[in-house]
Amino acid sequence: MRAKRWIPVLMAVTVAATPTWSSAGETAPPSSWGENGSSPGDMVQVTVDDPTVTAFAAFLEVPAEEAAVLLATQQDAGRIEDQLVAEFPTSYGGRWWSYEENRAKLGMTKDLEDAAAIVARSNYAEAMDIVEVEYSLVELEAASRRIGEVIADEGVDGIQAGVMTNLNSVVIGLPASEQRTARQRAVLERAIDDYGGMISTETLPPDWRVVPTACGIGSNEDYCSAPLRGGVGFNHAAGTCTSGFIAQSRTDTKRYVITAGHCRIGTDPSPFESRKNDGTIVNVGPWHNGNPYAPDDWAIVQITWSYWATDNIVFVRASPNAPYPTTRDEAYTITADSNSAAGDFVCYSGRTTNTACGTVEATGVGAGYGAVRTSYCVQPGDSGGPVYRLHTAYGINYARGNVNGICKSFYVEIRDAENALNVNVLLS
Repeated sequence: MRAKRWIPVLMAVTVAATPTWSSAGETAPPSSWGENGSSPGDMVQVTVDDPTVTAFAAFLEVPAEEAAVLLATQQDAGRIEDQLVAEFPTSYGGRWWSYEENRAKLGMTKDLEDAAAIVARSNYAEAMDIVEVEYSLVELEAASRRIGEVIADEGVDGIQAGVMTNLNSVVIGLPASEQRTARQRAVLERAIDDYGGMISTETLPPDWRVVPTACGIGSNEDYCSAPLRGGVGFNHAAGTCTSGFIAQSRTDTKRYVITAGHCRIGTDPSPFESRKNDGTIVNVGPWHNGNPYAPDDWAIVQITWSYWATDNIVFVRASPNAPYPTTRDEAYTITADSNSAAGDFVCYSGRTTNTACGTVEATGVGAGYGAVRTSYCVQPGDSGGPVYRLHTAYGINYARGNVNGICKSFYVEIRDAENALNVNVLLS
C-alpha cells in the first residue's frame, strides 16, 4: 500500500476551540451545505445535554462543549460522505475518525482537490482532512463481501473479514498463526492471492464465534406505554427481543418496527407484542418480512394494533455507571439516517443492557450486505435494538462475539435494512 497523503481543508469558516454555548439546551452552530442545496432541516443541531454528547465527553474525558463540537464534526462528515459517494463513486475511499487527532478523515484514490472543495462547504471543514488512499470503498466492500461469502459457504469457523477504512484495508480476523486451522489458512491464502495488498490481519481468540443474541425472558424487560418506541421489550412467542426504529413503507402508509430477523420464533404466526409501563401486554402486529440469518439479520413487524401511536423515538436509559454514562430521555427523536464508518462513536438501547455506547471497529463484516462490528457488548435480549447518535439512526443490533472476556457486538446498517425491506425510517 502506498503511503497516504492528506489535504487539510482550511477555509474561512472556523470552529471555535472553546465554544461559548455551554448551557443545557443551547445548540452547537449548525453545519451548512451552502450551494449543495440541503434544506435547513438537514443541518446538524447539537445540544450539550444530548445523552450521546455526554457519553462522548466521558469517552474522551473532555468537557461536554468540546465533545459537542467534535461529535457534530463526526456527524457532518457522514453527510459529506453521501456527497462524495454520489459524485465520486469509484474513487471515494471511505471515512473514519482519528482519535489521535480528533479529526474526520475522508479517503480518495484520486479527485482529491475536487473532494476538498465539497468538504470546504461544511462549517466543520477545519476539522476534516481529505486523505489519498490506494483502494476505493467500492473495492474494499466488494472484496470483504466476497471473502465473507467464501467463509459462509465453506462453513469455516473462527474467522471473519471486514473493512477498516482507517487502514484502507480488508482486515481478516483469525487466530494467531500457530493456532490457525488448515481451513482458516486456506481462506487467508486465497484472499491474499485474490486481493494482495488490500488484505491485512488481526488476531482473534482461537474459539471465537459470532452468534445471535438469542431472545430471552425474565424480569429485566423494560417497557413503555404508547407511543411505541425503539429500545423497549418486544416479544414474540416465548422470547423477548428489543424494538428498533419505527419505519414506513415506501409504497403505502403502513408503519412497521424494524428489528432483528431472528427475533421471530421459527415460523410461528403469533403477533409480536410489547407492554404498557404497568406491565399490561398489548399486541403490536404480525411479522411482515425479513431474514433471520447473519449478517443480513433484519425484519419488519407491521404495527396493526390501534393502541400504539407511532413516532420514531427511542428510549435512552440513564447509565450512570457505564463507561460512557448517558442521561435518561424517554422520547429521544430520530431526524435522519446515515452509514457507519470506522471510529464512529455510537450508542444503543436494549432491554437487557439498557443504554450503552462504544465505537465502530469495522464495517462490511461477513457476506451479503455486511455488518458493523463495535466495541460495546450487547447481551441476549438486546437483539433488534436501535443504534444511534445525535438523533440519527445507524443500525439494528443482532449479534455478539464473546470469548474469555473479549466481547464485540454487531449491527446491521440501517440503510441496508431499509433498502432490503423497502421501508424508510420515520423521521421526527
